[in-house]
Amino acid sequence: MGGEELCALMKRLAQLETMTVGEAFPGNGYPGKDYNTEEIPTAEARDRLDAIGLADMTKISVFRLGGEQRLYGFRCGNVFHVVWWDPGHVIWPSRKKHT
Repeated sequence: MGGEELCALMKRLAQLETMTVGEAFPGNGYPGKDYNTEEIPTAEARDRLDAIGLADMTKISVFRLGGEQRLYGFRCGNVFHVVWWDPGHVIWPSRKKHT
């Protein structure tokens, strides 16, 4: 990740930080959404969770940050613990065309 991209990511995270948990994760979509970890479609992502000792987590959260950019992590109360930066939307690719 280059400096410009990192600055843009940090600005977006600062915006998300102003939201309540209910605003950030409205339950019906974005900016934040929760998934069952057992449904992660990519084997590499599941293997990575195992390698870092998080395979026993039941839910994973994601922030859609614009275009294909996603930030995955785990929530504990109102704290989001970052696990993956996914700029190409490859961890959980969309089933919809052109997204």
